[in-house]
Amino acid sequence: MKRITIKRRLLTLFLYMTLMPCIIIMAVIPSYMQSHEIRQANRYMVSLAESYSTTLDIYLDELGQLSLLAQIDDDVLTALKLVNKEDYETMSDRIKLMTNRALRSGFSFYLQTTRADITNVILIPVRQKEVYISSKSGVPECVEGYDFSTQEWFTEAINANGKAVFLGPHKQDYIKEGQSENVFTVSRAVIDTDKQKILGVVCACADATILKEVVTEVALVEEGTLVAILDSKDEFIYGDEKIEGQNIPELLQQETVKIDGKKYTVIREVSGRNWTLISLISHQTLYKKVMFFYILGCILAIMSLMGMGGVYFGYTQKITRPFLEIIRVMHQVQENNLKARCKIETNDEIADIEKELNLMIQKLDELVIREYQAKLSQRNAEYETLQAQVQPHFLYNTLGVFVGLNRMGKVEELEDAVFSLRDLMRYTLSNRKFVTLEEEISFIRKYLKLQKIRFMDKIEEKIYIDSETAALKIPRLLLQPLVENAVIHGIEGVTHSCILKILAETQTDVGGTYVVICIEDNGAGFEIGKTKFEGSVGINNVENRLKLYFPTAEFRMESTKGIGTKVFIKINKGDVKDEDNIG
Repeated sequence: MKRITIKRRLLTLFLYMTLMPCIIIMAVIPSYMQSHEIRQANRYMVSLAESYSTTLDIYLDELGQLSLLAQIDDDVLTALKLVNKEDYETMSDRIKLMTNRALRSGFSFYLQTTRADITNVILIPVRQKEVYISSKSGVPECVEGYDFSTQEWFTEAINANGKAVFLGPHKQDYIKEGQSENVFTVSRAVIDTDKQKILGVVCACADATILKEVVTEVALVEEGTLVAILDSKDEFIYGDEKIEGQNIPELLQQETVKIDGKKYTVIREVSGRNWTLISLISHQTLYKKVMFFYILGCILAIMSLMGMGGVYFGYTQKITRPFLEIIRVMHQVQENNLKARCKIETNDEIADIEKELNLMIQKLDELVIREYQAKLSQRNAEYETLQAQVQPHFLYNTLGVFVGLNRMGKVEELEDAVFSLRDLMRYTLSNRKFVTLEEEISFIRKYLKLQKIRFMDKIEEKIYIDSETAALKIPRLLLQPLVENAVIHGIEGVTHSCILKILAETQTDVGGTYVVICIEDNGAGFEIGKTKFEGSVGINNVENRLKLYFPTAEFRMESTKGIGTKVFIKINKGDVKDEDNIG
């Protein structure tokens, strides 16, 4: 088989990857178109902002010219001088009539020739005894006794000493309700040039609707555009509330800003009166315009990817199939199947890995078999050692009973005991490593029969085994040392009659199903904390053998001096195996 390396396959795949520049181009073109659209929109908005800034300047110029009329109209100027005199109230009615006519009608003619949005002109003498309002729509009435010194435009005009003062939209609360309008104004102080004394203030007013129209028309050019008008101090006059809530001086210093998570390009245009028209163009709107190019780019990219994907899939299948085979074999090894081997279908570097993996699994299989056999031999040796400990110990104690009977001259009881010992020896010398719990209990009954001969009526046994636990396989002579320990160390040393209880039953809890065995006596008892059992052959024997064959089993002892002892054994049924598989 011809050897084809992975490097050569990857090189072939790389040649097909030359299609990638096409995909890159499809991504670059929409991005370029988006940038181009932003630049075009910026140029258009700048041009539009210049146009509307000029419109605002025209309005402000006309208002400024109206506010200047009082200063250049001799009749109005003379009338203002008369009104401000202390003895004006004592002058003749003819003079008062001529003065009022000059002040009330002085601006009416000029108002008729101005733009429709310029609504009225207000003339306030310094003494504020009278207020003269000229309007295109009737004669509005001023609120009686109104203090104009509370108006910002009035105080600023006084302080400006003859210069024009521009003020953004405000309500004419000095005109009676129903006649007032929302206006922006140009105010100017009227000065007696002979005495350099301020005679009054002229305020020319224009409907603030013009500002709304400017803002609305600019905003409609690009969907989502935010527009606002700022005064000469860069303070908000009129526009979108989202701009009003921003730090405007900081916003004017930036080219792009983020408001409510959306990105905007900042365009500002300053009018001749230092008012600023600021526009924020939404990038989201511009993105929508170039969406076609994105879609086109995506379609071309998908088509290229599909074509390249077919080639890629064919080659990657050849590369990945051996790796999947290696993974499959490794999973089987994890599940203890050491006979699994990789199927070698290629002749490249991956095939070398498969060969080495097969060799490693083979050696691992041989190692596990040797280790298992060694462990099995070790456990059998441990069992034989523990078993050898039981038999002589039990025999020693039983022969002690015979000696007692012989000394008491009880020949018949001795003969009966010898026959019982014969049955017990047959059980203990059996080659069976495991017996049922029922067989172990039967053996214990015979053992207790011998002990009763020795202790007369001092021992009474109570044994209960439920039907579910009777067939449980346990190591032979597992319980006998515990019973023997109860007799020798618990019952033998007391003078009163004792009860030996053996209970075996099945219990179920959240952890599973368990067989619980309890051996209890009401003999001498002992203090567990002060008594050591390391030297006790029986106890150590039981615990070691229990852990050897049932790894998760629990062994627990409770004892109170003068009351008795309890031994608990808890075996998880999940640890119980068939006799052929135990050990």
